[in-house]
Amino acid sequence: MDTPTRIDLRIDDVDEAQAFLTQTYGSRLLLKHTEPGSFGLELIRTDAGRFASTDAALPGTMRYRMLSHGDVLINTLVDGAFEADRGTHVDRYVAGDVFIGSPGGAGHACRTQNIRARTMSVSRALLSEIADGEPRFASMTPRAGEGRRWRLAARFVDDLLADPPSAGAPLVLGSAARLLATTALAVFPNTAVSEPSIDDRRDAHPETLRRAIAFIESNPELDIGTAAIARAAHVTPRAIQLAFRRHLDTTPTAYLRRVRLQHAHQQLLDGTPDGLTVTDVALRWGFATPSRFSRQYRIAYGKTPSATLRG
Repeated sequence: MDTPTRIDLRIDDVDEAQAFLTQTYGSRLLLKHTEPGSFGLELIRTDAGRFASTDAALPGTMRYRMLSHGDVLINTLVDGAFEADRGTHVDRYVAGDVFIGSPGGAGHACRTQNIRARTMSVSRALLSEIADGEPRFASMTPRAGEGRRWRLAARFVDDLLADPPSAGAPLVLGSAARLLATTALAVFPNTAVSEPSIDDRRDAHPETLRRAIAFIESNPELDIGTAAIARAAHVTPRAIQLAFRRHLDTTPTAYLRRVRLQHAHQQLLDGTPDGLTVTDVALRWGFATPSRFSRQYRIAYGKTPSATLRG
């Protein structure tokens, strides 16, 4: 997807809402409005391909059963109450809580009351790419104290989506997608393996590092992350992370940022095309916030990027 798409709508019919949610989220829902009177689902949704952000409000009391779901939906409840019957237990959430609304596997019954929620939809393919295998979430609730970490990451991504230049920068969007997936795997208990295996430790040798560096330096303009770098080096993400840490005391993504910073520096020196700005350069090379780009640039080159651009 080249540019995120945004929809802003209200649906006043329960059947229409069920059809829309089924089509949008790849889910199978049985939706029931339990109160007489008007039904009204209001939502703003921005779809960026491998992830999407939705701000939705649903007054009154609603019951539904989610039978299956494609993506992983991670909710931050802004207002109201949410209850999920997981079969073995019932989870209850209030404003400020973070939870997974689509665990996969067997369906579960939910009840909402006057809710407003911000939801990030993250593709399972992306989660599997980051985890180097298909992860299964062991809990729908974050580890103790980790809810805030998810809220900060989601808010950061929402701010990017709200800024047209950032939302139109492929490297920025790619990094945002991987940030959400990585944060989800860090925040919620799951089956992903994080520690290097014996094979990973054996594979983290200088030749692996050489292949990874060659790939990065040949493709800095591509939307790549640790998983892509690992594939190019013919090892697992855990092995490539260990190789960079062992031999360079850094990470694959930090090395990638350094290479991109060098290309940004060269573009600023060239000063082309006409009308080029520091923000243009930062976003092109995957730096989501110009202030952070400027700090890193000044550390590397001893002056501000604007000074280089002015010549």
